[in-house]
Amino acid sequence: MRGRKSVFGNSIAVGIIEIDGYVAMAAAVEAMFKASDAEFVGSQRSGGITFCGVVRGEISAVEYALEAGVEAARQADANVKTSLLVRPDGDVGSLLSRPGAMRKVLAGSANETGVGE
Repeated sequence: MRGRKSVFGNSIAVGIIEIDGYVAMAAAVEAMFKASDAEFVGSQRSGGITFCGVVRGEISAVEYALEAGVEAARQADANVKTSLLVRPDGDVGSLLSRPGAMRKVLAGSANETGVGE
């Protein structure tokens, strides 16, 4: 990233959580809201019973939100995966942190894999 600046500053992160099951995703989102000041950007059904959600904010807030979401999803016996993007490059960060962006990301990945063609 030398020569390029993040438009988010040095202490911003984007977190992604992927959970099997709508009820587990709802429980995870509620837990993430209660656990930290991270902003919930949105969620999107990514296929079958899998839902993907995005949060953004200060690094520690996003970490706490993801931890709370994982714990809530596991209490609902759901499979869960997370990813934390610390100080994302401006292009990546803005792509994942805009409301409605998940639909575009998931549509792009489906087309790349040949799904839905």
